[in-house]
Amino acid sequence: MLEKQPGNPKIHKVCVIHLYEADYNMILGIKWRHLIHHAEDAHVLNPGQYGSRPGCTALDPALIDELQAEISRVSRKSHVKFANDASSYCYDRIIPGLANIASRKYGMNRKVCMVQGDTASTTGPLQPQDTPRPL
Repeated sequence: MLEKQPGNPKIHKVCVIHLYEADYNMILGIKWRHLIHHAEDAHVLNPGQYGSRPGCTALDPALIDELQAEISRVSRKSHVKFANDASSYCYDRIIPGLANIASRKYGMNRKVCMVQGDTASTTGPLQPQDTPRPL
């Protein structure tokens, strides 16, 4: 466990770091990338989502924000921005079971979700009986 704030070992101020095998990460990365492309082709992603989408970059939302502010400044109109975005801890708070259900909705293979869910729900080091099932 790592302290998010050095010198503050409170339970809500520490994060758990999971170390996984490189091939496991590679399999999940490939499968999730296929899922994102499948969801993009099926037009089921929100157009306001820019993260991990094909053809979108991390600079797009920053450019849109900058252009909105600049247009507001030049036209001398009031500009209000409501950012309903996840905080920097958003990946810490993803519930694996719920994420897998959403992934299955968009077409993720059941076995991939089972492997990811089994690994994410393991609290300690993997034991021989806890190892993820092969795909």
